[in-house]
Amino acid sequence: MDDEFSLETVVLKDEEGVEHEFEIADIYEHDNGLTYAALMPVLKNPDEILGADSELIIMKIVSAGEGEEILEIVDDDDEFDEIGHIFMERLEDLYDFDDEDFE
Repeated sequence: MDDEFSLETVVLKDEEGVEHEFEIADIYEHDNGLTYAALMPVLKNPDEILGADSELIIMKIVSAGEGEEILEIVDDDDEFDEIGHIFMERLEDLYDFDDEDFE
């Protein structure tokens, strides 16, 4: 029996074109009609895993037309803080977050 654990992941490119893999930790549909995704970097190197803090990346899921969706950066600081707090509350039992990031 093969009980392999798999994560739902996405690959995003940074400004320099370097690809980074992220786990989709949670998806939240807000009352404002928008949907958000909480992403965490996928770490494969044991040294990175041991020294890593729980870094949460907040992205907005938006329609790109024809049933396609893309992830956008949340530019508004107030929106980011509100959604960040919501995700921290939803995920606090699974991850150890640093509350200073959202004060």
